[in-house]
Amino acid sequence: MKSVRLCWLCLAACVALASESVLASPERMQPIRPGAVPMVVKDLFYGDVLYEFYQEHPLDALTRILAYERAGRMDAQRKDADLMEAALWLQLGMHAEASAQLDRVLASPTSEFKKNQARLFLGQMWYVRGDDAKAQTFLEQIRGRVPPAMEAERVQMLSNVLIRQGRYTAAETLLRGWHGAGELVFYARFNLGVALLRDGQLAAGKPILDDLGRLRSIKPDLLELRDRANLALGFALLEANRPADAKPLFLRVRLKSQFASRALLGSGWVLAKLKDTRGALSPWSALQSQPRVDTAVLEAMLAVPRTYLSLNAPAQAAEQYERALQVFTDERGALDAALMRLAEPDFFKQIVQPVVENHDDGWLQALQAHPEKPESRYLYDVLAGHDFQEGLAIYRELHYLDKTLVDGRPLVESNQAIMESRQDALTDKAQIASAVIANQLGGPQTATAAPVGATLGQAVNEMQVINQGLAERVGRSVARYQGLRDQTLALQERTLKVLADEAITDLVRQRERVDAYERQAVYELALIYDRASRVSPAVAHP
Repeated sequence: MKSVRLCWLCLAACVALASESVLASPERMQPIRPGAVPMVVKDLFYGDVLYEFYQEHPLDALTRILAYERAGRMDAQRKDADLMEAALWLQLGMHAEASAQLDRVLASPTSEFKKNQARLFLGQMWYVRGDDAKAQTFLEQIRGRVPPAMEAERVQMLSNVLIRQGRYTAAETLLRGWHGAGELVFYARFNLGVALLRDGQLAAGKPILDDLGRLRSIKPDLLELRDRANLALGFALLEANRPADAKPLFLRVRLKSQFASRALLGSGWVLAKLKDTRGALSPWSALQSQPRVDTAVLEAMLAVPRTYLSLNAPAQAAEQYERALQVFTDERGALDAALMRLAEPDFFKQIVQPVVENHDDGWLQALQAHPEKPESRYLYDVLAGHDFQEGLAIYRELHYLDKTLVDGRPLVESNQAIMESRQDALTDKAQIASAVIANQLGGPQTATAAPVGATLGQAVNEMQVINQGLAERVGRSVARYQGLRDQTLALQERTLKVLADEAITDLVRQRERVDAYERQAVYELALIYDRASRVSPAVAHP
């Protein structure tokens, strides 16, 4: 039967699609936070810098550290301050300044421990920027005894560099030789396992992901990593036509996990490949009844009618296709409504403003407060994603910089007023002094008063020159202030537009996926009706 053959061809395509979505997620790495190494406070001013740093005010911390260094107030912890300054430049994304500062740390007569910290920061910076050769050079230069946490960061980052270079054997050797604590290494092993699967080395990647899939932990992040490992390996085994081996992997995924729907989808494909067609209906039907529509649910909406077709039940299949078409129509309508909301002016500013002002998850609270709005359920994943959060961090720093500039405006204006007042006062005093000299030393004493008047005039001129120079400096500072304010506001608008475009692009991609599913459903339903129209006359006229 043609439709049945089509069903199983689509099954393979769906497995590949689901597998691709699982394997694509770990490619982007969360960068290590610069300066996260605790430092002992021996200096009051350095303690002030650390306070702002751990309050997540890097701009304030950097301003203080530069001011204190210029005033010579951090001599007791000068070497710590140099490293902290580099970390602050890194956190603000100023890589050129950070690199120059770290080079100075490496060239200074500081301890090997602080040089290792500098090498770790430089390795991280070049890793994030995609220069694997430089990153590897600095990471391999870390020598001597280092704290376990720092060594774990080094191993994790260096293994990812090797993975990106396709040097899987070297990465595996490095990770196998690591016996210390550190959650980051689990993520490195996960990335290695996924990279091996993508490279077609299922035999090499399977034991790595299988070990992670049995990980014992109570930490939410590691439990999520365990679920992802089981899913990645499960779908890879399905693609390799090993459904019996894949079956227990999908069963390991927690029911309350965010990946539970994908596990149900995979369980259905396992049963279908094991020829338990009726059994496959159970997990897929469970997916159909889920309130939240995601990719796995949409896949199940097509898998169920195809299964009925393979069971030679075209009536039930047609009914399920009709149900799927209704779901696809509703989903596309909701996505269109969400896209219209996202296109509204200042929509995203209303979402992110609580975040930048209160440093909390205001966007999450805003969405939870209005779950009935069409954009709410689509924006959860978009706003929680790594790319969006990185952009949001940039927007937050720009907002904080603008707030700092606004708070400093009264000082700029007062400096202007002071200079104008000084100029007026100097002019008045010069006129009064001239009048006094004229009155006291006038007439026959004019010749005697001439040198005094000349001296006074020269003093007044010199003061006016000094005052004019100060006024020009104040004027330049005012112009620079306004220029910085204009640039900051423009960058804020550009960042906000990038964030909005990213969210819109993601929703458009989801709508295109729904449209593709709908076209498949329409085509396969049309085949059923066409077959029925050709069979009916034969039944009516034997």
